[in-house]
Amino acid sequence: YEYRQLANDDDIRLIVLFPKLDGSQEVRCMLLHFPLASVPLYEAISYAWGDPSKTQTIIVDGRPYATTTKVLEILRGMASPESSRLLWIDAVCINQDDLDEKATQIPLMSKIYCRATSTAVWLG
Repeated sequence: YEYRQLANDDDIRLIVLFPKLDGSQEVRCMLLHFPLASVPLYEAISYAWGDPSKTQTIIVDGRPYATTTKVLEILRGMASPESSRLLWIDAVCINQDDLDEKATQIPLMSKIYCRATSTAVWLG
């Protein structure tokens, strides 16, 4: 998977988490870009990262994306059987391989959590 660059330093990505299909365990989503000042309603997720060496695959924008087993578990648990959900979760919404992006996104995290309609704390 290849991230599309954020246009501005105050832009963020949100995940559209698609509904579960017929009880499938596959996680499918897409990433959308928004200026933080005018994001639509979304939910944020707070969690402990877990072991970064244990990865699983989700489908992002139709392409395979390796993420931690913990993130896969969270997204499976949050997927609705009927409708999409708009979410922010740092492991996917921030390009973890881009140090410059992380340097601009991490300071925005308090605003990201404050603007969310709710924050789910995932305990496992």
